[in-house]
Amino acid sequence: MESLSPMSIYDGIKSYLRRRRYRRLHGGTTVAPRRNWRVRAIPRLRWVMRSPLKMLTKLKNAYMNFMLRLSRNVGAINSDNIFEVKRIPKARQVYKGYSSDEFEARLIFEISKTLVASYELHPMYL
Repeated sequence: MESLSPMSIYDGIKSYLRRRRYRRLHGGTTVAPRRNWRVRAIPRLRWVMRSPLKMLTKLKNAYMNFMLRLSRNVGAINSDNIFEVKRIPKARQVYKGYSSDEFEARLIFEISKTLVASYELHPMYL
């Protein structure tokens, strides 16, 4: 018989009636529900180390990003740019090669060298 009563499930009549939203008919006084006021400490820094490999990759990426940012600012640190304005680089002087007169003179010189060498070697083959 006890197994059929709701008290075994709800641990007593008061908790049973509370769960069933029991209301008194004659507007009797009811006790206000008590609230437990407790200050909960919130952890400021929470170290969760789920995977050491992931932590090492994040640390490596952070280090590489730091070094890349530092390398971008090295020129600004050593220069006299107070306002960190990017300077416009000067155009490079490109070697254009020989002028047309120099090219012709060099070509004639190389041809004459080969002719002289061929005349010198010619008597050996005979």
